[in-house]
Amino acid sequence: MADASVPPPPTVPEAWLPNKLRKRQGLLDHTDVPARQKVPFIHWGYRPPPAGPWDLIRSIFRIHNETGNIWSHLIGAGYFAWVGVDAALGFSRATSFEQQATTLWIFLLVVASAYCCVCSVVFHLCSCAHVGVRDCTYKMDLTGIVVLIAASYFTGIALGYRCYPALRSFYLAYAALISVALAVPLLKRELVKDLAQHMVLCVVLGLVPAVHFLCAATGKEAACVLPYLLLMFGSYGAGACFYFARWPECCWPGYFDIVGHSHQFWHLFVLMAAVCWLQGCRAMTEIAMLCEALDVPEEGMILP
Repeated sequence: MADASVPPPPTVPEAWLPNKLRKRQGLLDHTDVPARQKVPFIHWGYRPPPAGPWDLIRSIFRIHNETGNIWSHLIGAGYFAWVGVDAALGFSRATSFEQQATTLWIFLLVVASAYCCVCSVVFHLCSCAHVGVRDCTYKMDLTGIVVLIAASYFTGIALGYRCYPALRSFYLAYAALISVALAVPLLKRELVKDLAQHMVLCVVLGLVPAVHFLCAATGKEAACVLPYLLLMFGSYGAGACFYFARWPECCWPGYFDIVGHSHQFWHLFVLMAAVCWLQGCRAMTEIAMLCEALDVPEEGMILP
């Protein structure tokens, strides 16, 4: 996933890795790469411009400062692809329209998660490429983030509010508005001054349907959803802390150029959040399939 803003790196000492290793890898120092490729507090490990597409692809299997970012979401994409096959088989085994609809929502979330991971991989793979390619893949990465957030909203609302049609329709429309707001930077970047804050605000607004559900739902419903909500938002929150603080590399510049810098933690927490929410939505299918057995009627929830 892309950094929303990249200020120039400060003047810092040489990276701590041995010169012999640095030369063997053929990687560059931050003083030798264009400003668009520089990452604050990351001094070394930058790839030179690729000689061609195959050179770029081969860099997937080499060690550099994007290796962790690429592989964290490449593995994530593989996981979601595997889960997607399982969801597709589940759809073929469904015996009713309700089961098919529920499985389709799960499949939507899986596809969105896989798409986000793939977009992230492509961007980080192409971060050393020509400026036109990099800008294109940057927008692709942002699109993946928007798609994942929107799909998380829609799937959670569609399954969690399955037994409350009026609220379900209301919050699906609410999620659509947030999704449009998320997509604004993709269409008119100049309309959003701080992209990172804009994304965080939209995610926070997504808490409204979740909080309403937890406050008004039955004990069984809340107990089913709460652990996954806490894990998901906790993971996103922890990842955001690393993302904005740029810790630990801000405290020890040059020591986390290859492994352990903040963006790698951000990737891992985003992946963890997506997996947690997928499991939460799977758990909510029990609510969606057993509406008639719930203790609270539709009128039991108070409209906002």
